[in-house]
Amino acid sequence: MLAALPRFLEFLGLTLSLYNVGVAWTLAVVHYPTWRDLPPERIGATARAHLARMAMATTVPSMFAYMAVAMLVWVVPHPGPLFYAATAANLVNVLVVIWTLLIERPSLLRLARGSADMRPLGRVVRGSFVIALGWTIESLIVLWIVLGAQRLPNFSP
Repeated sequence: MLAALPRFLEFLGLTLSLYNVGVAWTLAVVHYPTWRDLPPERIGATARAHLARMAMATTVPSMFAYMAVAMLVWVVPHPGPLFYAATAANLVNVLVVIWTLLIERPSLLRLARGSADMRPLGRVVRGSFVIALGWTIESLIVLWIVLGAQRLPNFSP
């Protein structure tokens, strides 16, 4: 059973990463840009509803994806290039989290408080593309791990 753990983590990480890519691009291309069409007095309520409803759809899968990809490095390290690819995927995850915590989340909270300043909305719209791009890069790396792990010999004892 433990021998199957690395493959399970690879596919779990890939599945959750692809889910996050889909959600991130949907938010970036469809969801956030439509907020520009709302009357300013509705943006605060929309941001509050968004924060309440989207937390489970985005945060929980993201955390599981981070854990699965992190375990690829620290629990069941891959030999050579796959180890470095998993490390790079984790670095991208960390950068996405930092961007989210420093740029995206504060802007959403400012909008949720009913700020009359619309600059946070611009940061949310533009920032969502950075997050979507980060998740796309991370997913491509994990896909490479999944495909590459099938071709490389198993060096584990």
